[in-house]
Amino acid sequence: MANGISIGLELEVLSDAIDAARLPADEITTEHFGREQDFRRAPKLIEAVLALAVARLDLLQRAIGGGVDPRCLATAYNQPLPLSDDPEQQDLILDSWSQGHRADIAKAELRRVKRAKGGQK
Repeated sequence: MANGISIGLELEVLSDAIDAARLPADEITTEHFGREQDFRRAPKLIEAVLALAVARLDLLQRAIGGGVDPRCLATAYNQPLPLSDDPEQQDLILDSWSQGHRADIAKAELRRVKRAKGGQK
């Protein structure tokens, strides 16, 4: 995996997921749904897809804000594409944390835990 993620590709897949949730909703509202069993399952399927999209957006927001390492978002579908001179192909890349930055975060968390335990005596 690369050292960062493509925000554009991540958002594109999330958009596709939301579109996928809309399809069964459209079938329900137009009463063109197939089998009765599928009709009954559709609301749970829609809810599941949307819950995953919301969770992924929340993780993306936390990564952009510096709260989590963007590496947690890395998948095969959001790997940065090679650089292009075409302005239409430009993208924002969210770089993964360096090993040093991850170590600094871990040290700060350890200090926080030690302070919290020291105050519990």
